[in-house]
Amino acid sequence: MLLTKYKLLVFRNHEGSCRSLPFWNGVIPAVALLLLLLAGSAFYLWSISRDYDSLLDKQAEYDLVIGRQHAELLSRAAEVFSLVGKSRHIKAFNSKLSIMLSFDRTDAGLPRGGPYRRMDGVVPVALMSERQLGRSLHSMLDDMNTSLALEEKIQQEIIAAMVIQSDQFARIPSIWPVRGRFSSPFGYRINPVTRRRQLHKGVDITARKGTPVRAPADGVVVYAQRFSSYGLTMEIRHGGRFKTRYGHLSAFEAKVGQKVKRGQVVARVGNTGRSTASHLHYEVHMDGKLKDPMHYILN
Repeated sequence: MLLTKYKLLVFRNHEGSCRSLPFWNGVIPAVALLLLLLAGSAFYLWSISRDYDSLLDKQAEYDLVIGRQHAELLSRAAEVFSLVGKSRHIKAFNSKLSIMLSFDRTDAGLPRGGPYRRMDGVVPVALMSERQLGRSLHSMLDDMNTSLALEEKIQQEIIAAMVIQSDQFARIPSIWPVRGRFSSPFGYRINPVTRRRQLHKGVDITARKGTPVRAPADGVVVYAQRFSSYGLTMEIRHGGRFKTRYGHLSAFEAKVGQKVKRGQVVARVGNTGRSTASHLHYEVHMDGKLKDPMHYILN
């Protein structure tokens, strides 16, 4: 064979002596060593690849778990926001009762800036990290616990005052006089007829002509006839402090001097006077001064 004609010459240091070896005696061990190294390297790379794939699988599992946890945390945040809304409604309800009963409430127990301030930040909830969201939820819950404890105390005091002033409370306008769409608030606005800025003395509630108008509290009808731009107008005196006025009516269901009870039908919605559509104009007067009716409506 061709390779049998060749030999390997191995020189020992610098002595000049050499040793002759058949070609295959040197090549076979070298090839075997190379194959062994390649096999070891391939096994090592395969082992690393398997471990890497395992790590990727675990990372995918962890990402899935983290995603579920974040979604659960967002769900809990939505529940907390719902509770915050209910708590705010309770506070608003208590505030209205306090105004009606001239009850002096204090918010000394609330954190500065009001409750739930920490979730009203610039960063949207969905973009918060789990740590940020968790801290915010804990802060909200702490504030809400403080607020609810204070509101519970105030509510107990209000209930006690209501028991003492039950007759007076019956004469405080506290329900919607008509069911419809709230269309214009109390305060300064551009008059839809004159196009001038002027004080809107009550609230407007849009409803169909003939819709029943109910007394918001016990009282006596003191006025029922046409009045200036109000059209057909009714006024009810509720004790010594409150008076309510109803404008743009289409008909009266109670007469002057008649005693009425809260919820009793006293008139019908109309479009009389200076009006652009069928609606009720509703005013509340306390001690001769105009008040925002929304401060007294509980239902």
